[in-house]
Amino acid sequence: MNRPPSNSQDHQPQSTQLSAQNSSTTSAFVTYKDPQGRFSIDYPSNWTAKAATNRFETFQVTFTNTGLGSFAEVDVGTIRTPPLGLEESLKLVMPSLTNSVPNFQLSQDVECQKYTIDGNKACRIIFSKTKDYTSNIKLGAMMVISEHYMIAYSTLPDNFDKLLPTVDQMIGSFKVSKLNTSYKYITVSNLFLSSFSSSSIVE
Repeated sequence: MNRPPSNSQDHQPQSTQLSAQNSSTTSAFVTYKDPQGRFSIDYPSNWTAKAATNRFETFQVTFTNTGLGSFAEVDVGTIRTPPLGLEESLKLVMPSLTNSVPNFQLSQDVECQKYTIDGNKACRIIFSKTKDYTSNIKLGAMMVISEHYMIAYSTLPDNFDKLLPTVDQMIGSFKVSKLNTSYKYITVSNLFLSSFSSSSIVE
């Protein structure tokens, strides 16, 4: 068995093998480590990772698969849960999303049993939307939100279920190294508005 060289740098991606739930093949993943040491997450080696370049960006990193006909995007961001609590806040904001998110259509209501983010309770919502009100491109989207972090997934509708096992593996690999002491406060409704506006989507 080949072992990695002993002088490997800590910041270099770490390779691992994770098998897809609906596939008999294994996909190579690498580990992304947040430059500020807040978290790590595994992602497919054929995706690209783009870290935030300034403190004002909503997401700390965006992972993109730009393969022909298989566009997908996964964003990781830090949040602070409102005092009301995550589940109640999501349920309260739902009625307003029809008016605030371009062509918002709910596919699955708030669900807080299936997912955790690094062992912490997380809530999921699945919906569709467009990039803006003038766009003809519909996106299937999912947001998984915990007390301190959110992971957002978007892709073209035909790819949503096909790539979901990969996204589930990414979510399952997420590890928090340290919590922020100075969060950028993002409201729940703003999470939906700021997500899935990637320039990778071509009209």
